[in-house]
Amino acid sequence: MRTVHMNATVVWQWLGAGWDGVRRLLRHAAPIRVPLLIVLGAILLTRKVDQIHELFSVSVAAADGGHFAKELSCMVAASIVLAGCVWYSARTVLRFDVVRTHAGFAHANPLFRAWTPRGLALAITVIVAFGFINAHGEPGTRALCALAVVGAGAFVFVFTWLRRNVYRRFRDDIVPVEGEVHRIERWPRPTRVFAAVSVGVFVLVNALAWIYPAATAAVAGRLGPLATLMLLAALFIAATTPLVLWSRRWDVPAFTLLLVWATAWQMSGAIDNHKIQLVPGQPTSSIEHAFDTWASTTTCDRAYFVSAEGGGIRAAAWTALVLAKINRILLASGHRLSDCLVAASGVSGGSLGVAAFVAGQYVLDTPGLTPAKSSADCTHEMPNAPQGAELECRLVYMLTRDFISPTLAAMFTSDQLQRLLPRVELPDRGRALENAFADAFADAFGLQVDDALTNPFSPGFAFSRLYASPSTMRAHPWVPVLVLNSTEVRSGHRVLQSGVILQDSEFPGARGLDAWLHNQQPTLLGAVHNSARFTYISPAGSLPARNGRVRQLVDGGYFENSGATTLADLARIFEHVSADQWKGRRIAFIHISNDPDLGRARDDAQDPLDAIHTGNAGIPPDTQVPAKPALGEVAPPLVALFETRESRAAYARKMLERSATGEPDRYDYAHLGLNHVKYPLPLGWRIGDLAICELIAQFDGDLNRNELAKVIGPLPPPPAKPARKCTRRNPSTFVH
Repeated sequence: MRTVHMNATVVWQWLGAGWDGVRRLLRHAAPIRVPLLIVLGAILLTRKVDQIHELFSVSVAAADGGHFAKELSCMVAASIVLAGCVWYSARTVLRFDVVRTHAGFAHANPLFRAWTPRGLALAITVIVAFGFINAHGEPGTRALCALAVVGAGAFVFVFTWLRRNVYRRFRDDIVPVEGEVHRIERWPRPTRVFAAVSVGVFVLVNALAWIYPAATAAVAGRLGPLATLMLLAALFIAATTPLVLWSRRWDVPAFTLLLVWATAWQMSGAIDNHKIQLVPGQPTSSIEHAFDTWASTTTCDRAYFVSAEGGGIRAAAWTALVLAKINRILLASGHRLSDCLVAASGVSGGSLGVAAFVAGQYVLDTPGLTPAKSSADCTHEMPNAPQGAELECRLVYMLTRDFISPTLAAMFTSDQLQRLLPRVELPDRGRALENAFADAFADAFGLQVDDALTNPFSPGFAFSRLYASPSTMRAHPWVPVLVLNSTEVRSGHRVLQSGVILQDSEFPGARGLDAWLHNQQPTLLGAVHNSARFTYISPAGSLPARNGRVRQLVDGGYFENSGATTLADLARIFEHVSADQWKGRRIAFIHISNDPDLGRARDDAQDPLDAIHTGNAGIPPDTQVPAKPALGEVAPPLVALFETRESRAAYARKMLERSATGEPDRYDYAHLGLNHVKYPLPLGWRIGDLAICELIAQFDGDLNRNELAKVIGPLPPPPAKPARKCTRRNPSTFVH
């Protein structure tokens, strides 16, 4: 018994000593928490976030496609700046123990203070190098990019070593390590210079982003998203280092006070720079009139209705590509999808895809509006391209532009500063994302961004202008009715945005946006963004207060991510309005999804209601994995709230399919999705050429071709795979 007691005492002493060591380590690591968080965040992003993986792949593809010097120089320079800021911040803080405490871990282990800053700096470049190694693309290019970044890390490491050893005799301001350590009474001159420069650069960058938001977005776009993200992280580290020193010197919780200040202003509602952009006017045409006009004048043998699910840039690119390719197939029979498409319901990225398709066809239908050549080079490089290929090429060019760099630049400059400044409205990241959409569309179609009369993606182009009285310039007056789904925050209702008048009574449980506005309406660009205000990447948009109430809109996927509920309502209204004109002819539903898990379930003939978002999706019944364990008490409510979003979409999708297949004499139904995806497709706002190649292969797959034949009829043989590498350096490989 005595032996057991002694062993227990020894174990307890070991545990106590270990815990005391952990406490000392945490206490002395606390001052460098910002560099540590940056390093840990970089590890998490590069390993767990598909969008970051795609950004590395895009950088590799750009370097391999003739822009090697630009891409690599930006990445190397940004890596050096970030690693240097991490090193100097950690070194400056660990150099002085500004807390009254006994000599602890840092003083008993001088190597901790000497090598921790260098290790953190080197870790940054190693993480970036591994990001390049794990990216998709040419192995040689990936290896060369990784080697260049490792060289940047070695440069920083050698520079710090030389600085410590060559200039040791100038370092006469080191705090003694013997005995009790006291507060420093005066920062050394290098530290004061670093603090002044860091704060000055931080203020200058934020001021420039406030005064010149367009120029800031342009600079971020030229640098690229990864370089922009690293430079912003470096700026944040440099600006917070003086704050850490100051707060620890005076024992003032500066970070906590700033957080309380920002939270107080945020919760009070006094800060709101996320207002939805509106333009004067209201829709003049009703949805009933639009449907009746189409049914009375069309020569199409089918009425097409399209619903496009949300999913960020993946959904936008897939939706636009599918619609453009269907349009090319229909052209062979003498019709166009834009002429036979009655209405489309979009959610989030799907809204961007359908809006880009409709707006692009609108531009190409206006004689003299689109010049012979734009940045897309879709007319000069493909003289023998098939009919309809120009629209597809321009849409692909638009949706592979960089939407994320301007958003990041605004998020971590003016939007970040806005949290601390009351009563001053700074440009927000939502407006930066809208401007990125507008710039990409104008660049792809050769238009002026600020042309609010002819450019549908101009920030001043009213949504209802698409459905105004046909101009004498327009050869094809019909424009499909677009209904873009959003969600109202406080009520949770789906909010429907369109360029025609929608009656709430015709859409059960929904609200029309125009009913909340007085002699104002959203732009097409703003309506797309309201449908795609994804969590925290885009902020909730605020409508003008009426009767003291402010309404906020978020992503339409919060209510239902498929858009099928709204599409069923649109089809019901169409059948009621055009019962006489459309009698005996067919209605075709095309649902466009982009969830690879759902695609695997479809490929294995499982019911999406049973297979979606489960651990057994796409696995044959005889090899199903065991059920996952219970989640305890805290997680289930949060998990259920998130998962019901996809479940509602699966239910709406299935109900639309059942209503169509239940009456085969009247309806056709096709579900086009992603199946056995070989290339990871991100949910963010940046997609590259390799992802487009994967989407093209998905469309040409047997499953999607069989589905499409249900609503179009026999399809021509799939095109032969191009022998050349599929990149935008050769657009003909995209449009074959």
